[in-house]
Amino acid sequence: MARKHRTNCNISVSLPKSEFGKRSISYLSHVISAEGIRAIPKVAKGGIDLSFPKSHKDVLSFLGSLNYYHKFIEYFLVVAEVLYEDQIHQERDLSRAHESFELLKRKISLGQEYNGKIHPVRYTRRVLNDAELRYHIAEKGVIAILRALQVFRTILEGRRVIIYTRYPF
Repeated sequence: MARKHRTNCNISVSLPKSEFGKRSISYLSHVISAEGIRAIPKVAKGGIDLSFPKSHKDVLSFLGSLNYYHKFIEYFLVVAEVLYEDQIHQERDLSRAHESFELLKRKISLGQEYNGKIHPVRYTRRVLNDAELRYHIAEKGVIAILRALQVFRTILEGRRVIIYTRYPF
């Protein structure tokens, strides 16, 4: 059956390059398994060991290295904003910048489960238009669920999905 689908979709498989029956695979610095997607610990550890940037150029380099991972970090732009400011270059009080830097290092190393608590794998957002702002809270919740199903379709396809909300629908 799989061969028929591959033929119909014009997909070829290289058997020497393929691995079957694996519980997890490494792909683009992540481990993908039935439990979810998480950063490879060795790669994440490299981010944890970083020291605070000494120049504005170092800060921009650090933030640039997080560009791909920003979708896995809740409120990335809010936390990184302090680092984007020109504080380091002007040698102001750096306590907020240190806090943001440490927080980003911790967040980049989180997998789906950390200290027995489940953490989100990815975030998404959408601004409601004027008409949607006047919707009932339950309707806004449905908009959010539809957005999540649309954005995370590739992750959710073929899986059982349980949606937890604060509001009954």
